[in-house]
Amino acid sequence: MSRRMGEPKAQHVPDFRRNAFAFIGESMFFGLGLVFASTTTILPDFVSRLTGSAVLVGLIISITEGAWRAPQLLFARGLAHKPRKKVYLTRAGLIGRPVCLFYALVLTLARAPILAVALFFAMHTTMYVAMSVDTIVWWDVLAKTIPARRRGRVLGSSTALRGAISIGIGLLIAYLLGDSGPGFPTAYTICFAPPDFASCSRSPRGASFVNPRRSLRSVGRRGRSTADRSPVSCARTRRSAGSSAFVC
Repeated sequence: MSRRMGEPKAQHVPDFRRNAFAFIGESMFFGLGLVFASTTTILPDFVSRLTGSAVLVGLIISITEGAWRAPQLLFARGLAHKPRKKVYLTRAGLIGRPVCLFYALVLTLARAPILAVALFFAMHTTMYVAMSVDTIVWWDVLAKTIPARRRGRVLGSSTALRGAISIGIGLLIAYLLGDSGPGFPTAYTICFAPPDFASCSRSPRGASFVNPRRSLRSVGRRGRSTADRSPVSCARTRRSAGSSAFVC
């Protein structure tokens, strides 16, 4: 026998190359976007210049960690047994990612610091609560689309690229926020622009996209040609009909 008893079959994941490039790209761009809106450097300095309050500056890290980690305890159990998780990844992204597009609104309210900082913390909290759901589901989607023996290569590539590019980003940020930079609030307007781009690159459509009409036609042909009407076969048919961005 070519395979021992009890040994799991090799997992076949279609369109691995496209999915791998999609994960590398979205992980790299998302991480680079967060460099421009870092919760340990950029945002504390922004709130400090906006309000001058050390309490509000310290509140950034507390809200970030609380909004990102605490909801995972609430959502993880409910999402653990969901048969399809990509839909929650998409919904969380549609809620959380566009929030940073409105960071510029805070800059327009710079003359009203109380209103500006209240709006900033509301948007920041919303983004990280959505990111908590995103984080739970993201790893499941990764596990379904990237074989186990290749995940380290995918994650390592995105981390290496992000780290190399971050060196140049650090020099740019040092200039923008330095004495020779454009000053407040123009410097922060420039810093908040890349996260806007990163929020768009985070969209699931960056992965291998399946034409819905073509997918439904193939499902119909498969249903007519197969005689196996078991629950497993029906579940596979439903999953194929619902696939969109990541080919799972």
